[in-house]
Amino acid sequence: MAPADIGFGNKVLGPVQDAPEAGGSIGDLIAAGVLFLVGCGILAHGLSGLKKSMAASLWPATPGSIQSCEVAKRPIDRGDASPPDFDYLAEVKYSYFLDGRVYRREHFAYAYSGSGSEAASANICTQLRSASSVEVRYDPNDHNEAFLGWGPSQDIVATLYFGTWVLLCSCLLAVAQFRWGNGILEDFRLDLMAVGKKVAVLMFLALLFLPWLVERIYLHGLPVR
Repeated sequence: MAPADIGFGNKVLGPVQDAPEAGGSIGDLIAAGVLFLVGCGILAHGLSGLKKSMAASLWPATPGSIQSCEVAKRPIDRGDASPPDFDYLAEVKYSYFLDGRVYRREHFAYAYSGSGSEAASANICTQLRSASSVEVRYDPNDHNEAFLGWGPSQDIVATLYFGTWVLLCSCLLAVAQFRWGNGILEDFRLDLMAVGKKVAVLMFLALLFLPWLVERIYLHGLPVR
């Protein structure tokens, strides 16, 4: 329907924009709503992991020493007959001294799961092995709980990233269900859809750089001396 002019006396005030009209099925709207809730759940899980992974940055630190650090290769089981992929982890053993007692740990960082890049994990091991000493961040309420690194792991970053991507897709699906005639709002909706689709594709492709991003996070906060 073409926009109609509003007349007031002898004056014409201009065209009236059509009200939004549903352009898709109820099923599509329900799917968008379900996708939105799923995205919120994934994002909430990722934010919870992010909070825990950052907690060590506020813990007190004490000097420690590295006993060993090697890159371990862990196969990824995809449940099919295809050749397995691998994750590479920096397996580190270190010790620290607190209140007259020596503590030993093998956990690099909270929820640390390595990465798909062997070079990234090897870089972390190289930094740790060459350090004369390291700063160990320990939980003031439980001295057995300690980490060398802090910050989100690959799994946490992937969860946050995927949750954001799902939310974006749900919003695009919802916006696609409405029309605003041929006015400015409809042009804006179409522009928004075009930009949103490009962002969604770029976010998906950017997952290829996830190992590099996680390496940068850990190396930035690596407590070597």
